[in-house]
Amino acid sequence: MFESARLLSPREQQQITRALRGERIATGSRKRDLADVADETAARVRAVYQNEGYFKVQVTAKAVGVAGRGLRYDIVLRVLEEGKQYRLGDLHLIHMTAFSEQRLRDLFPIRHGEIFGREKIADGLENLRRLYGSQGYLNFTPVPNTRFNEDSETVDLEIDVDEGRQFRWGNLHVDGMRDLDREVLLQSWEGIRGQLYTSDNQELDRLLPKILLPSAKRHKPNRLCIQEARRAGRYGRRLPQFDLEPGPHQTSS
Repeated sequence: MFESARLLSPREQQQITRALRGERIATGSRKRDLADVADETAARVRAVYQNEGYFKVQVTAKAVGVAGRGLRYDIVLRVLEEGKQYRLGDLHLIHMTAFSEQRLRDLFPIRHGEIFGREKIADGLENLRRLYGSQGYLNFTPVPNTRFNEDSETVDLEIDVDEGRQFRWGNLHVDGMRDLDREVLLQSWEGIRGQLYTSDNQELDRLLPKILLPSAKRHKPNRLCIQEARRAGRYGRRLPQFDLEPGPHQTSS
């Protein structure tokens, strides 16, 4: 049941209702209880309003038993106050060194004066992660800080960029292979050593099936240590006899 939720379209109301009906509720147990379901419903509605710029919307939700229906409950949701609709004021990024502020700013699909939507900000932050991940900055962390200007009904957003270090592929160590096979493998590895360890690792995806899978089938090496890289679990799953371990990293130039 939705009360005073004028921004919720019939379709959005149906989606929330279907999600609630799929929940299994067991009050008093370890499973999700009624209060949790009510809180989740309020969060879903709050997100809809925040996508339209109503960042200070006040929403409540409560589980109410249905008379004569045993353990059946309705979730009664109320939008107590929409609050102001905010628009984007200034958007700045600080402490970046690898890229210019303008290049990073262009990754946000929102401009000055547009409605300050939650999803647009989230999309921009995800675009930042992809860009930095593609250049070896695997520990990149953006820290957003907001400042609300009540008079102008705008929000200034400042993003503190923690780039972290830039990772590159280093040495390859293989145990459990014949010397000749090991030498062939290490020679092939020279095409990767020194390259950026990126979040997609396309070069490694192309090389591993060629040089590792045949060797793995023949010799079943018991350890593969790739230095100067973070743990890459998907290769561990593809080749369970290999153990991928992080090693020391290099600072960016």
